[in-house]
Amino acid sequence: MDNRDLFSSEHESFRAEVRRFVESEVAPYHYEWEQKRGFPRDLWRKAGELGLLCCNVPETYGGSGADWLYNVVVVEEFWRVGASGPGSAFLVHSDVVAPYLLAGGSEQLKRRLHGQRPEDIHLQRHQV
Repeated sequence: MDNRDLFSSEHESFRAEVRRFVESEVAPYHYEWEQKRGFPRDLWRKAGELGLLCCNVPETYGGSGADWLYNVVVVEEFWRVGASGPGSAFLVHSDVVAPYLLAGGSEQLKRRLHGQRPEDIHLQRHQV
């Protein structure tokens, strides 16, 4: 458990889940991904299924409505294993793109996105 007073026991339980994901799905492959300059799209799906993307998006728009510290936990666990490439992508997805859509997106856009999983939104925007 982290000794900082910032995180609750619920955050720490979530951290354990994120740590298991990062240690099994990211850390073993990180070097290979760095060499290839990318990581598999399936990582987004797996993370989304576990609720690791856009943790603080309101339930109204399809998120879990958790507080922002859940996003912090996700990024800290990526950084803990030195996976800054995928960690940065998760950070931008959850802490830059999603807040811009929520703050500046029209209700029409937000309604269109409602019901879609956060990982699917990312994949749709980045199809080649």
